[in-house]
Amino acid sequence: MEKNIKSILKRALKNGFDLSSIENYNPKLFMNKLYTYLVGKKYFCFEEEDYVIVSDYLLEDLAEIFIDGYHLRITPSKTEGMFDLLIEVFRFIADNPNLKTEDDETTEKEEIEESEDSDSKEFDWI
Repeated sequence: MEKNIKSILKRALKNGFDLSSIENYNPKLFMNKLYTYLVGKKYFCFEEEDYVIVSDYLLEDLAEIFIDGYHLRITPSKTEGMFDLLIEVFRFIADNPNLKTEDDETTEKEEIEESEDSDSKEFDWI
């Protein structure tokens, strides 16, 4: 099993992570959200042209991340801390199966709040 996981990770690092299953996929939006997510997880990120350099708390570069079409490519700079970074990237991808802008998210929250308010008004007579 462990050998299988290693081969999957090696293949993913070599060929990139497939992002084609994400609905409403937009490379710029995806990269901006990933950048914000990683900063929120206490990584230091620096944006350079089409890629993001991710550093640890000692400001040592861990990896370069860039998007090539529908593939997220990660080029490790060092091995220490790389596994934790990969796990965070996996979590981000898993938690964002439908890529939405912040405007879409706030509109959706407002619609939910409005529907909850209308439901509560129905039972005000109780």
